[in-house]
Amino acid sequence: MPQGLAENTPLVISVIPGNAVNQVGIPLFTEVYEQLGQAVTFQNIPTARESRMIAAGNVDAVLAQLDGHQQRNPALVQVPVALTQIQITAFVKGEPTTAAALLGRKPLRLGRLRGLTYGVEWPANVQWVEVNQTRQLIQLLDRGRIDAAISPELSGQYFVLEMGLTDISRLTSPLVSVNVFHYIHRDQQPLLPELTRILQQMEQNGSLLARHNAYRQQLGLPPQ
Repeated sequence: MPQGLAENTPLVISVIPGNAVNQVGIPLFTEVYEQLGQAVTFQNIPTARESRMIAAGNVDAVLAQLDGHQQRNPALVQVPVALTQIQITAFVKGEPTTAAALLGRKPLRLGRLRGLTYGVEWPANVQWVEVNQTRQLIQLLDRGRIDAAISPELSGQYFVLEMGLTDISRLTSPLVSVNVFHYIHRDQQPLLPELTRILQQMEQNGSLLARHNAYRQQLGLPPQ
């Protein structure tokens, strides 16, 4: 039995500050860990700092991160059930544009969350502005400080709506689509079989997809 479960010490689960996926993920994993009899606590930790905390053993799990996150953080183990597939896109001020038209601008000022490249190959003419929260990205875009904000569709759309911005739009098609997974620290690996079983059951009965589509509907996005 893992130490946290044996003592019922709350496991620390890292969440990206201001990430719209948290709206689905926090209640989801509160329920999942309750089924394991395991208390949890969620901490807002920017991705760049999260890596240091994982290596130091101060984070027990990562709520939701892109596929391959364990390659950048070898102490993590991926729970092998995709929670959802997110679309990485660019938010621009004004009318929607294509990726080719956007990336062809010179110079090109793009904003993104610090520590995330999203697996996209970017042209050499990009000048990056990195911040810790998606809200900051959308604020920079609204103020004309960047040409586009690179963000998961859900997170960017959430803040566009919350801030009441009517002149910001998404690219006509996403830059890339990436699966998102839950990760646990290797010290908590004894939890892996049960976590996998619970999430597989939710995947098979459609409840995982239903949760995400209900939230997409709130944001005015089409279902997956």
